[in-house]
Amino acid sequence: MSRTERLGFVVIATVLIFMAAGILCTSVASLLALMNAPGAGWHEARVVLASGGGALLALVSVGRAVWSGQEAVRWISLVVLVVAGAGIIGSGVWMTTLDFPNATTPADRAEMQADAWRQLPWWVGYGTLSIVMGSLFLLPSVGHYLSYRRGTRGARPTY
Repeated sequence: MSRTERLGFVVIATVLIFMAAGILCTSVASLLALMNAPGAGWHEARVVLASGGGALLALVSVGRAVWSGQEAVRWISLVVLVVAGAGIIGSGVWMTTLDFPNATTPADRAEMQADAWRQLPWWVGYGTLSIVMGSLFLLPSVGHYLSYRRGTRGARPTY
Protein backbone atom coordinates (compact mmCIF):
# COMPACT_ATOMS: atom_id res chain seq x y z
CA MET A 1 0.00 0.00 0.00
CA SER A 2 1.46 3.32 -1.06
CA ARG A 3 1.32 6.59 0.83
CA THR A 4 -1.58 7.86 -1.30
CA GLU A 5 -3.61 4.72 -0.66
CA ARG A 6 -2.87 4.96 3.06
CA LEU A 7 -4.12 8.57 3.04
CA GLY A 8 -7.30 7.40 1.32
CA PHE A 9 -7.80 4.82 4.07
CA VAL A 10 -7.35 7.49 6.75
CA VAL A 11 -9.88 9.78 5.02
CA ILE A 12 -12.45 6.98 4.72
CA ALA A 13 -11.91 5.88 8.32
CA THR A 14 -12.31 9.46 9.53
CA VAL A 15 -15.57 9.91 7.65
CA LEU A 16 -16.96 6.58 8.88
CA ILE A 17 -16.05 7.46 12.48
CA PHE A 18 -17.76 10.85 12.03
CA MET A 19 -20.88 9.12 10.73
CA ALA A 20 -20.92 6.61 13.61
CA ALA A 21 -20.42 9.37 16.17
CA GLY A 22 -23.27 11.36 14.64
CA ILE A 23 -25.60 8.36 14.79
CA LEU A 24 -24.67 7.55 18.39
CA CYS A 25 -24.92 11.15 19.60
CA THR A 26 -28.29 11.61 17.91
CA SER A 27 -29.62 8.40 19.44
CA VAL A 28 -28.38 9.29 22.93
CA ALA A 29 -29.76 12.83 22.69
CA SER A 30 -33.12 11.47 21.55
CA LEU A 31 -33.21 9.00 24.45
CA LEU A 32 -32.34 11.75 26.92
CA ALA A 33 -35.09 13.95 25.49
CA LEU A 34 -37.53 11.04 25.80
CA MET A 35 -36.61 10.56 29.45
CA ASN A 36 -37.63 14.15 30.16
CA ALA A 37 -40.76 14.08 27.99
CA PRO A 38 -44.04 13.63 29.85
CA GLY A 39 -46.00 10.61 28.71
CA ALA A 40 -43.18 9.02 26.72
CA GLY A 41 -43.02 5.28 27.17
CA TRP A 42 -40.95 2.32 26.14
CA HIS A 43 -42.46 2.29 22.67
CA GLU A 44 -40.80 5.59 21.75
CA ALA A 45 -37.50 4.43 23.24
CA ARG A 46 -37.66 1.21 21.21
CA VAL A 47 -38.24 3.24 18.05
CA VAL A 48 -35.18 5.40 18.78
CA LEU A 49 -33.03 2.36 19.57
CA ALA A 50 -34.22 0.48 16.49
CA SER A 51 -33.56 3.42 14.17
CA GLY A 52 -30.11 4.04 15.68
CA GLY A 53 -29.27 0.33 15.47
CA GLY A 54 -30.50 0.16 11.89
CA ALA A 55 -28.39 3.15 10.95
CA LEU A 56 -25.32 1.56 12.55
CA LEU A 57 -25.97 -1.68 10.64
CA ALA A 58 -26.19 0.33 7.43
CA LEU A 59 -22.88 1.94 8.34
CA VAL A 60 -21.33 -1.50 8.82
CA SER A 61 -22.46 -2.46 5.32
CA VAL A 62 -20.86 0.77 4.03
CA GLY A 63 -17.63 -0.29 5.74
CA ARG A 64 -17.82 -3.72 4.12
CA ALA A 65 -18.39 -2.13 0.71
CA VAL A 66 -15.36 0.11 1.26
CA TRP A 67 -13.29 -2.89 2.27
CA SER A 68 -14.25 -4.70 -0.92
CA GLY A 69 -13.37 -1.60 -2.97
CA GLN A 70 -16.77 -0.80 -4.43
CA GLU A 71 -16.61 2.59 -6.12
CA ALA A 72 -20.36 3.24 -5.75
CA VAL A 73 -20.06 3.57 -1.97
CA ARG A 74 -17.88 6.62 -2.48
CA TRP A 75 -20.53 8.47 -4.47
CA ILE A 76 -23.49 7.29 -2.41
CA SER A 77 -21.78 8.40 0.82
CA LEU A 78 -20.94 11.75 -0.77
CA VAL A 79 -24.56 12.36 -1.77
CA VAL A 80 -25.95 11.18 1.58
CA LEU A 81 -23.62 13.39 3.64
CA VAL A 82 -24.13 16.48 1.46
CA VAL A 83 -27.93 16.10 1.43
CA ALA A 84 -27.96 15.42 5.19
CA GLY A 85 -25.78 18.48 5.82
CA ALA A 86 -28.04 20.68 3.71
CA GLY A 87 -31.06 19.26 5.53
CA ILE A 88 -29.51 19.98 8.92
CA ILE A 89 -28.75 23.57 7.96
CA GLY A 90 -32.22 23.98 6.46
CA SER A 91 -33.85 22.57 9.60
CA GLY A 92 -31.89 24.96 11.78
CA VAL A 93 -32.92 27.95 9.71
CA TRP A 94 -36.53 26.73 9.59
CA MET A 95 -36.62 26.43 13.39
CA THR A 96 -35.80 30.14 13.69
CA THR A 97 -38.84 31.06 11.57
CA LEU A 98 -41.40 29.12 13.63
CA ASP A 99 -44.10 31.03 15.46
CA PHE A 100 -44.34 28.30 18.17
CA PRO A 101 -48.16 28.12 18.40
CA ASN A 102 -47.99 25.75 21.39
CA ALA A 103 -46.51 28.47 23.61
CA THR A 104 -48.88 29.39 26.39
CA THR A 105 -47.74 32.98 26.85
CA PRO A 106 -45.90 35.51 24.70
CA ALA A 107 -42.96 35.26 27.10
CA ASP A 108 -42.75 31.50 26.47
CA ARG A 109 -42.90 32.11 22.71
CA ALA A 110 -40.09 34.67 22.94
CA GLU A 111 -38.00 32.23 24.99
CA MET A 112 -38.55 29.43 22.46
CA GLN A 113 -37.57 31.69 19.58
CA ALA A 114 -34.46 32.84 21.47
CA ASP A 115 -33.53 29.20 22.06
CA ALA A 116 -33.89 28.51 18.34
CA TRP A 117 -31.60 31.43 17.51
CA ARG A 118 -29.03 30.25 20.09
CA GLN A 119 -29.01 26.78 18.57
CA LEU A 120 -28.70 27.99 14.96
CA PRO A 121 -24.87 28.23 14.92
CA TRP A 122 -24.63 24.62 16.12
CA TRP A 123 -27.05 23.44 13.43
CA VAL A 124 -25.12 25.32 10.75
CA GLY A 125 -21.78 24.05 12.07
CA TYR A 126 -22.88 20.42 12.15
CA GLY A 127 -24.44 20.68 8.71
CA THR A 128 -21.32 22.31 7.29
CA LEU A 129 -19.15 19.63 8.87
CA SER A 130 -21.32 16.95 7.26
CA ILE A 131 -20.93 18.60 3.85
CA VAL A 132 -17.15 18.87 4.32
CA MET A 133 -16.90 15.22 5.41
CA GLY A 134 -18.91 14.16 2.38
CA SER A 135 -16.73 16.20 0.06
CA LEU A 136 -13.66 14.39 1.37
CA PHE A 137 -14.81 11.44 -0.74
CA LEU A 138 -13.90 13.52 -3.82
CA LEU A 139 -10.19 13.33 -2.96
CA PRO A 140 -8.15 11.27 -5.44
CA SER A 141 -6.53 9.29 -2.63
CA VAL A 142 -9.93 7.78 -1.77
CA GLY A 143 -10.25 6.53 -5.33
CA HIS A 144 -6.72 5.14 -5.22
CA TYR A 145 -7.49 3.28 -2.01
CA LEU A 146 -10.69 1.80 -3.43
CA SER A 147 -8.91 0.64 -6.57
CA TYR A 148 -6.16 -0.85 -4.37
CA ARG A 149 -8.82 -2.77 -2.41
CA ARG A 150 -10.38 -4.02 -5.65
CA GLY A 151 -6.96 -5.22 -6.79
CA THR A 152 -6.17 -7.07 -3.59
CA ARG A 153 -9.58 -8.67 -3.50
CA GLY A 154 -9.06 -10.20 -6.92
CA ALA A 155 -5.52 -11.37 -6.16
CA ARG A 156 -6.46 -13.60 -3.22
CA PRO A 157 -6.06 -17.31 -3.73
CA THR A 158 -9.21 -19.40 -3.48
CA TYR A 159 -9.15 -22.63 -1.53
